[in-house]
Amino acid sequence: MFAGIVSLEQNRKIYETTITEIQKYFDSNSGLNIVKKRMNNSFFVRGYTSALSEYSGVLHDEEDNLSFIAGEPLLSDDEIEEDHRTLMLALKDRRYADLSSVRGVFCAARYEDAQEPVLELCADKLGVRPIYYWSDGHFVVFATALKILESVTMIPKEVDLSALSETFAFGIPLADRTRYKHIKVMREAEIVRFKFNSTDHITYFRWDQIRQRNVPMTEAIKNTYEIFKDSIRIRLKNDSSALAFLSGGMDSRAIVAVLKDMDIDVHTFNCSPEVSQDKVFAKQYADTVKCPFHSMPFPEKSLSHMAKTVLEISENKKLKTTRPKALWSGDGGSVGLGCVYLDEKVVEEFRHSDQLEAIQHFKKKNSYALPLGVMKKEKKNELSKFLDKAISEELGRIKSDDKGQQIFLFLMLNDQRRHMYNIYENIDFHGTEYQLPFFDFKFLEYILSLPLDYRLNHKLYDELYKLLPSSVTSVPWQTYPGHVPCPLHIDNDLKYQWEKSHISFIGKLKKQMPEGIEGFKIGIFAKNINPLCRYKYSLTVLAHFLCLKNFDYIIKAGRIYSSKV
Repeated sequence: MFAGIVSLEQNRKIYETTITEIQKYFDSNSGLNIVKKRMNNSFFVRGYTSALSEYSGVLHDEEDNLSFIAGEPLLSDDEIEEDHRTLMLALKDRRYADLSSVRGVFCAARYEDAQEPVLELCADKLGVRPIYYWSDGHFVVFATALKILESVTMIPKEVDLSALSETFAFGIPLADRTRYKHIKVMREAEIVRFKFNSTDHITYFRWDQIRQRNVPMTEAIKNTYEIFKDSIRIRLKNDSSALAFLSGGMDSRAIVAVLKDMDIDVHTFNCSPEVSQDKVFAKQYADTVKCPFHSMPFPEKSLSHMAKTVLEISENKKLKTTRPKALWSGDGGSVGLGCVYLDEKVVEEFRHSDQLEAIQHFKKKNSYALPLGVMKKEKKNELSKFLDKAISEELGRIKSDDKGQQIFLFLMLNDQRRHMYNIYENIDFHGTEYQLPFFDFKFLEYILSLPLDYRLNHKLYDELYKLLPSSVTSVPWQTYPGHVPCPLHIDNDLKYQWEKSHISFIGKLKKQMPEGIEGFKIGIFAKNINPLCRYKYSLTVLAHFLCLKNFDYIIKAGRIYSSKV
């Protein structure tokens, strides 16, 4: 994690109160190693966990130039520090094309203490690792965690209702939005360059300009496999042992299989219900490849709590691993390689139908909607076409001859870009770093160069499985509805993640009454739940509380729209 405040004018001093607010946050987290830097009209702080390496992520070789990095760029096989130097020289000399070869998940900042100060913020190719920033033209405040900027009083905290509506519908805001109107987040492959009264946005890599390859499926699968193995190799460094999440699905199993094939000792961790495909298949695979299997409590509150639990189990059981705070995870595989959220019908609609008509199919397939039924009348009219407009605006940024690829990139540059934000927001809490080979950008670039039709419904992924070590297909794996099914026999008694199970009335009471109480509290005590109509919202919560129908999504809407500063 890092954060800072910069004055873009030599004669305008930074506020000591802001320094105190930023510094206090880091000082309160004793689990982080802290580096602080004070220069003319600027203050910076870096907190690091040493999960990937002992390198602090701070480079101050030249008196007037200071830079920070979190994560690892993977520009080469060198250590993070050398890649950091290469990256910073490219930024300083504006050789932005040099950044096109980065493979890793990282973010960086560079400050030049000159007569006209310059601050540059840099995101990785997909923007997986966030930097949030605010500027009024005179000052810039930035941080790798939104909660740090939330604690800075000089930043206005006006809520962005568009971002909240997108969060309800998609689970995340779109574009560069956050829940605050005046706080933005870095986009994919973006460099933001601040000088007094000027802010430049540079994109050093464009996903919609990847050259399309017309290659046979067999060649595509072989090349995909080789690049995937290399994406693991370059992150592995010299490790001889590792900690890895292992679900009953395809992504984490593929990683563990390659690690084992490289003679790495792997401890696996699973967080899923008992007697579920997810847990049973994971345990069966771990037993097959002779990996210790550690079951975690279900459910965990968040991804951050899962990471924290892995460390606690590892410490309690005294597990020996090369880097005990680095966790291998299959995040990114289901969308990037498996094309979840799309199918042939949606893709064909985008290719051959009117865009707005195609958007309707896309929203219906993925249940993207707003709670219009409990909104105020004027807000209902205003927001009835909001999601269509929001999706259309993002599609307008993506220039692709294949309109099917265009909607795929919409998902990659929004949903997948923000998929790990919770992990990086709370890195001070769990103290881990994720190894994410499915987010390797050389791997993703090759995947996106292949015809979309190869990739739909896990078709290419299923063929890739046949090239992985034979252990991968020796026990069943969980698959998505409508995607290529697992060919092995699956016990019907095992719970399927996407299958609605019958819940008794007592079970409904236990679930819905606490949710209803939460909803009542929101309806009564929240100062503002705009755009929701308080009367309609409260009646719906009552129906949920009495188990007349499940309206948990309405309570979710109340939770999102009432969470205002």
